Amino acid sequence: MADFKVIVVGGGPTGLITAHALHKAGIDFVLLERGPTCHPDIGSGVGFWPMSLRVLDQLDILDAIRPVMNPTAAKKTYTWDGTLIQEEPMETLVCNGEHFNMCHRTDLLKALYDSLPDAAKSRVKTNKRVTDISVSETGVVVTSEDGTAESGSIVIGADGVHSKVRQIARQLAIKENPKAVNLNLEMPFTVAFDALIGNFQNVNGPAGLTSSVFYETHSTGYSTQVFRGTERTWFIVYRRLKEPRTEKSQRVVYTEESTQKFADEIADMHITDKLVFRQLFDARERALVVPLEEGVTTAWHYKRLVNVGDATHKMTPNSGMGLNSSVQDVTVLVNKLHALVSAAKAAEHDTITTEELEKAFGAYRAQRQRFVDGIVVNTARELRMVSWGSTYDYVMDRWVWPLFGWRSVRFRKGFALFIAACQVLDFAEIKHPLFGSTPWKNFPKVEARGDPDPYDEAGVFDKSK
Repeated sequence: MADFKVIVVGGGPTGLITAHALHKAGIDFVLLERGPTCHPDIGSGVGFWPMSLRVLDQLDILDAIRPVMNPTAAKKTYTWDGTLIQEEPMETLVCNGEHFNMCHRTDLLKALYDSLPDAAKSRVKTNKRVTDISVSETGVVVTSEDGTAESGSIVIGADGVHSKVRQIARQLAIKENPKAVNLNLEMPFTVAFDALIGNFQNVNGPAGLTSSVFYETHSTGYSTQVFRGTERTWFIVYRRLKEPRTEKSQRVVYTEESTQKFADEIADMHITDKLVFRQLFDARERALVVPLEEGVTTAWHYKRLVNVGDATHKMTPNSGMGLNSSVQDVTVLVNKLHALVSAAKAAEHDTITTEELEKAFGAYRAQRQRFVDGIVVNTARELRMVSWGSTYDYVMDRWVWPLFGWRSVRFRKGFALFIAACQVLDFAEIKHPLFGSTPWKNFPKVEARGDPDPYDEAGVFDKSK
């Protein structure tokens, strides 16, 4: 079979994890990043739930990322005036065998890039702003702004919420059939919240925050999340808009002036009983306001083009599921590609047809759609509840849920099960299995080594056995 080559567009966390997964699968690729580096000093915090750590372990990069991870141990929730609503442990360690871990985005990107094997790192190309993609029955050609072109078998769009790959796929689909009804909108997401995000080094920040504790403030129209790591503190303030924005023409460009105005609105909001937001903002190393898009696209793929992560679905960051959902996309998609390429080689086929690829892409979407739809809906509902969008939300969030400990129950009986049902790579072993009270549902199809019978459900989750 002729060489099968993937062109990955986008060198953010999703794109770099895609590169790692393709390399692990033995699939040739090239990654095109529009900026001068894959680890620019921008962005704030991102987090990993335990299911993503299983995949990172399979990719042999967990040890490289560990040094930039900050585990969360507990959460404290306050009202605007500093009244403590609830204090509770983060139960992921007990339920799923690992903490929720926060990372500084820049540090994570550098760790992901640096941990690429030399052979894979040589396939990462920067300053490649994609301007056009042509698709034939046998392959694709991706053209960049500098005039260079890359030929390959498929394109994976890991280029974020304003995905160029998604835009081009839409244009190609319209050109093929102007009356098609299953097309993405030009701007397929809505914006009902914006957020002020920022971070600072702990040595420059105020006292009063405990490391490894997640702080939340719930109030009418606003909510906050603050986390103090070993060396850095991250903050995000959510603000509900008066009217959701849906059209591309309504896209707002935020300035330093609008960022300061936002900060002034919530300057006296308590983060703890003694600490107010103004003290965090004054210590900021960087802060900006961003729109929080929400939604799931109609079309995930077109012929030899397929999207992953924020290019396909976008959720507000309050659940910490954005990057984790992207990791799941990459896991499922690369599993499909690995199976397809392996079968073609075994059958000594000359090529993989567009029809075969579309079938694999459709299976990828079908496997991910239900999970993604649920995450987007539940994340949106949670954000509206903690920003007290109605009297019902206020009563439930401020009084009923804390009184009965329902969030803890919902985690154990709901989210922990969701985490346990997430996918892993079929073709790579898990070297460091996670042990928790909630059994994992999916395991690699390769024989594991290391722990005795690590996938024996009768005993794997009891460390005494």
